[in-house]
Amino acid sequence: MIVGTCWPAQADNIFGPRVDVACRAFDFTLLFEDISFTLLPAACFLLLLPMRLFFLRHETVKVKSIKLAVCKLCILAVLLVLQILFTAYQVRSLALYTRFSLPAAIVTIITTFAASYASFLEDQRSVRPSDLLVLYFSASSICKLPQLRSLWLIPSTYACRYLSLASFFLTVAISILESVPKTRILHPEYSDTTEEEKSGFWNRTFFIWVLPFLRTGYGKSLEVKDVPPVDADLQGQFSGAKLRRAWDSGSRHHGHRLIKAVSRAYGWIYISAIPPRLAYSCFTFAQPFLITAAINYIGGSPASEPKPYGAGLVGAYLLVYLGLAVTKAVYWRQTYRLLTRMRSGLITMIYDQTLALTAVDLDDSAAITLMGTDVERIVANLKNLHEAWASTIEIGIAIWLLERELSIACFIPLVISLASVVMMVPVSSRSGQAQKEWIERVQKRLAVTATVLGNMKAVQMLGLNTALFPLIARLRKVEVKTSARFRKLLIWQVALSNVPVVFAPFLTFTIYDHSSRPLLIFCQVMPAIWQAIACFGRIELYCAKETSSNTNDEQKSSPHLSEKFPLLSFQIASIAWSLEKEPVFQNLSCDIKRGITMIVGSVGCGKSTLIEALLNDYMTPWIWNDTIRNNIVGFQKFDQAWYDFTCTACGLQQDFQALTDGDMHLAGSDGISLSGGQKQRIALARAVYSRVGVVILDNVLSGVDSKNIALISRQLLGRDGHFRKAGISVILATTTYELLPLADGIVIMNDGGIEASGTYEEIVFKDPQIIAKTQTAEEHAPVASMDQVISPPSLVEKKEYSGITVQVADDEGTISIKRHGVRSVYAYYFRSAGRGLVIAFLSFTFVEAFCSSFQTIWIQWWVEANATSPNHHLGMYLGVYGMIFGLTFLSLVAGCWLLFVRCLNNTSLRMHSDLLRTTLGASISFFQYTDSGSILNRFSQDLELIDMMLPIYAVNCATNIMNVCINVIIICVIGKYLAVTIPFLGVVLFFVQSYYLRTSRQVRLLDIEAKAPLFTHFREIMHDIPTIRAFNWQPQLRQKSHYYLDRSQRPVYMMYNIQQWLTLVLDLVVGIIAVILIAIITSLRDRFQAASIGVALNLILTLNQSLANAIEMWTMTETSIGAVTRVLRFTQDTSMEEKQCVAGAPALPHDWPSRGAVEIMDVTAGYDHSTTSVLNNVTMSIQPGEKIAVCGPSDSGKTSLVMALLQMLNTQSGSISIDGQDIAQIAKSTLRSRINVIPQDPFFIPGATLRFNLDPHQVGVSHAALIDNLEKVGLWDRICNIGGLEMEFLAADWSVGQRQLLALARALVQKDRKVLILDEATSSIDWGTEAIMQETIEKEFAEHTVVAVVHKLRYIHWFDRVMVIKHGKLVESASAEMLLQRDSEFRELHLASVGGFAPECLG
Repeated sequence: MIVGTCWPAQADNIFGPRVDVACRAFDFTLLFEDISFTLLPAACFLLLLPMRLFFLRHETVKVKSIKLAVCKLCILAVLLVLQILFTAYQVRSLALYTRFSLPAAIVTIITTFAASYASFLEDQRSVRPSDLLVLYFSASSICKLPQLRSLWLIPSTYACRYLSLASFFLTVAISILESVPKTRILHPEYSDTTEEEKSGFWNRTFFIWVLPFLRTGYGKSLEVKDVPPVDADLQGQFSGAKLRRAWDSGSRHHGHRLIKAVSRAYGWIYISAIPPRLAYSCFTFAQPFLITAAINYIGGSPASEPKPYGAGLVGAYLLVYLGLAVTKAVYWRQTYRLLTRMRSGLITMIYDQTLALTAVDLDDSAAITLMGTDVERIVANLKNLHEAWASTIEIGIAIWLLERELSIACFIPLVISLASVVMMVPVSSRSGQAQKEWIERVQKRLAVTATVLGNMKAVQMLGLNTALFPLIARLRKVEVKTSARFRKLLIWQVALSNVPVVFAPFLTFTIYDHSSRPLLIFCQVMPAIWQAIACFGRIELYCAKETSSNTNDEQKSSPHLSEKFPLLSFQIASIAWSLEKEPVFQNLSCDIKRGITMIVGSVGCGKSTLIEALLNDYMTPWIWNDTIRNNIVGFQKFDQAWYDFTCTACGLQQDFQALTDGDMHLAGSDGISLSGGQKQRIALARAVYSRVGVVILDNVLSGVDSKNIALISRQLLGRDGHFRKAGISVILATTTYELLPLADGIVIMNDGGIEASGTYEEIVFKDPQIIAKTQTAEEHAPVASMDQVISPPSLVEKKEYSGITVQVADDEGTISIKRHGVRSVYAYYFRSAGRGLVIAFLSFTFVEAFCSSFQTIWIQWWVEANATSPNHHLGMYLGVYGMIFGLTFLSLVAGCWLLFVRCLNNTSLRMHSDLLRTTLGASISFFQYTDSGSILNRFSQDLELIDMMLPIYAVNCATNIMNVCINVIIICVIGKYLAVTIPFLGVVLFFVQSYYLRTSRQVRLLDIEAKAPLFTHFREIMHDIPTIRAFNWQPQLRQKSHYYLDRSQRPVYMMYNIQQWLTLVLDLVVGIIAVILIAIITSLRDRFQAASIGVALNLILTLNQSLANAIEMWTMTETSIGAVTRVLRFTQDTSMEEKQCVAGAPALPHDWPSRGAVEIMDVTAGYDHSTTSVLNNVTMSIQPGEKIAVCGPSDSGKTSLVMALLQMLNTQSGSISIDGQDIAQIAKSTLRSRINVIPQDPFFIPGATLRFNLDPHQVGVSHAALIDNLEKVGLWDRICNIGGLEMEFLAADWSVGQRQLLALARALVQKDRKVLILDEATSSIDWGTEAIMQETIEKEFAEHTVVAVVHKLRYIHWFDRVMVIKHGKLVESASAEMLLQRDSEFRELHLASVGGFAPECLG
């Protein structure tokens, strides 16, 4: 319809933006349209285009076809022609021409020509559609709409109308074509890029690429492999390298070095989120103006506000709410990409630093805490990083708008806001320090937990489960108590940030709400940033540690240097682990020549320390959770012939034959499924297979039986051994003195110094006693000759993998509830929190939600009453409002206190107790086939979610849901016809959250599970950094860590994306409802009152954010409850030892066993997970006080017999009784607390005092008795010098021999137990220490029953009987003298130990 005509000089040739109503009733001026809708978009495009073209000029062609490019160029050519024709008609039309028409047209034509060139380059050289072109043409399409409307309102512009209409359709077409993905035409090398990388701008903005994944998650149970991989920018290798370069380029002396490095590394992606965030603020502040316009429209007359104004109002609502949804989605997508990149970069930095540090610096599991807790809290706390500056701008704008409305009264909210901010400053600063203290407590607990998990075999042997539970539980209590300060500060933060929000209705309905919301966010962001800074500081302190130099290359090249130089030389050297510690060696002078050098000495003399000094680290036999073959081969190329020789030379062939899976047998975490001797020989085989030029070995033959020692010495160390033939130099610290004749050089150490050094002959001349130590045979023992035959390498039999895998994820039961959830989980959580506390919390939350919503209604009633009767009942209205305000504030604080303090205390302690009790009570089979990283992940990530994120999500979820429900009710009451949208809203939200939640639950659990391999990998590398450096495996391990990190990034980033998809859908739904409501209001304007519409629209305005938050927090609560699910399932599904006991066990006398008689009757036993038995039909009778030696080759079943006596194995048939009592009827914890055990690997409780470690069961041993026992083993003087019995025990401060003597002292404390079991207790110690232990045992345990698994046979004649185990069967049982007199298995073992080094082996 033509409303009227006017000359441009009169109306359209001014900026406007609204044209004079005398010209057109409701329209923009043409000058405004030329500048804003034509010139501005084109100019922005031309400004940004050169940067994009500069980037594309270096790119190669990535597609196989030009068809799509040609199609787009043809459309652009037609569009260019139409633009030229339109310009020609426009300049000739007085009705259309303005002073900016020609410049705008020329710039548009230039832009279209430039876009054609850019379109071709983008099509050919980019894997995805051009964001710049899509944005420009999409914006041009939208801007064309008001211009088309103006052309239709102006008469006599028919040609321009249709030219502009055709241009509009072509612009829309080119926008669609530019958005078409190029998946099918990409070259093969680019086809593996992620779906997100190949998606266009609108595809990514509306998260369309996520929909296939959501459908997959809705239809089936997800695994990590189902989650799309992240693109290269978010992967560890790229992000880590970028952060490392920024870190290295920064100054070492300035503060906040890591924060500055992160800013430099990821600054661009941070900046890219600023424009959409600013746009989001603009659309946000447009909302109150739209509400004001709607109120004015309803309250105005049809003459002043004509009908087209209503249609324009509907269009404005549509534009604003669509703009809110789009800009919010773009802004958060960029923010989430920043957080994901930051996470991968920081974890990579921590990993690289871990590889560079010494093992001494890694003894407190700091890396695991930094990676698992600090990084995650940084990511969580920096989620609202942009809000720090955006909310400041929004607060300023809101205050300015308030000043326009309220004049001087605006200072009231300003003062309230400033007071809240000022009071928040000390809260923020204290919260950072409080969080740091909390994380340090978490780190200490995790360090102890990790140590216990790595030594569960020894823990169960010693029966320490009951002693460890209160110790670790006490650490958890201290941690929770420390976190209480942080949580109380969090309550202060919530209270202070909500004070302005509570005042909002009292001041104004709309504008102040838009100042209180950013103020609320700002007050929440400040403490979060301080907390993130504290975590950055901890990581920075770790990454700034001095790292050790890698001497691997020098070691490899050293054998090729001139023979006149020694291999290693110390000249008056003082050696300490760090500058802060006392030197271990002072004025050390020693030359180590090429060849085979052996280091010997008494316990604590410094043998291992010297080895550690050579490596600048200490080492243990490193076994990671993989097959035996992969443990030997490592990251080197597999060579079958060389592998066969290596396994033969290290005596592993018989082990492979005995194992069901052969060399494909899984070692388990820390090698738990292997014997001590097997672990040592596998570590030796790794060194042999690597073919390095220098091999450094620390007592590698400890725990190895005499036959295998003889075999290894011949094959590797003898005259014709591999090391001599290959010219490999060997430095071996050993307690096996039989090997000394094989050495080219010997170093004898004593009391931290070198007593003597030289060849074997020189040492014998200087110290004749050495030769006596090599004579192990007793004079009265008959010794027969034994043929010394070097067997050729045999082929390792290739066995099929049995399919037994290490459990790193959940079982099928947990997978099934990932999709649907389960009510029992909530019941378990509420029960842990305390049902009464939960009900009280929900009650306070309801009161707070009701009061905060009702105060809006009360203010409306007050305004309406004041309009009719000014200041009537003022005291009543003011008093009731004050009461409502007080109830709102107090309910908020009380609810937060109940949840964050009372409930959280209960859930934190009870769920940790359930986890710990289940872990300590699990069978040994569980630890063999469950990855320790998966268990540790539960104590770290799961509890982190339960402690930190779940309560925050829960309180926000409850508050927002109640606010939404109450607001909906109010809208229905006040808005009348507006209530028609509520059922539609409910149905849509129900289906959306149901569709989303089934996938989000699974992704959250996958997020937790995918981190378990990363935890395991961190733990494994921390166990033996020297081995990694010795083999130069850092690059391969970094690649492996990148794989695990990128794998864990998948669910992390996908969780962000599907959360934002849900938020986008909710924003669009609320936007649709807002548009429907305004359409109803404008069409039925005579049926509404302006005041009611103002309240209803204000509630609709806040409903958007409340509804989005409610659904988001509900889904986050549902997904975070997955951590509780994992805890519950773990406690329900883990195989517990005590569950296997027979009910109704008889009560035992307090002194049981009083005699020590052991009867084993036809016992067949094995592990729970396997049908293969490790003991077969074993029968033996041990009399009270009898001394039994258990011998046999490695992995023959010796330790299995000990484990059967301790009920650590599943007895499949037969029975074991002690003093006539069937031990199957006894609780296993009780059984182990009545038997004295000294394990092969001495275990002491980390973080506990030495007194506690000597008396872990707290039986009340006197101080004098403890000292007496320590004096018996010769350690009291050293203990007095380093702190006494109350010092904290650190295993790294004690040598292996000293720890074994402490284990004997602990056994002396428990001497009232009549059965003593020694599991290879002397295999890792020198002969002097062995003599001390043997003398002490003979004297102190003369009346006890002793069962000893032995490899060293020096004192074999002390035992009453020798029992030989082979292949799980008892093959011999008699006295040592009798077995040596006949052809027996024991005789062969004995001959191997005393005659295994034939003269021809010596070189």
